[in-house]
Amino acid sequence: MKDWEKAYQEGVTPWDKGYASPPLAQWLQKHILKGEGLVLGCGLGHDVRLFSKNSASNCYLWVTTEFLDASTHLYKRLCPSV
Repeated sequence: MKDWEKAYQEGVTPWDKGYASPPLAQWLQKHILKGEGLVLGCGLGHDVRLFSKNSASNCYLWVTTEFLDASTHLYKRLCPSV
């Protein structure tokens, strides 16, 4: 089992490119979102942010408070209510 918290602490996160998943972004260009979404294992929240920019009501789940602190810092200017 991967120690996700340790990976983020050590900065070993090759899956985190600093932006939302390209296939998700492409899909959202062709589809209208309705209802609510849940992003599990959202890391720093790049996909969550993309959903919110496309008017989706979001719910996201962090495994540790460290992820919450990191993503809050990252998006604080963009989402002041975070």
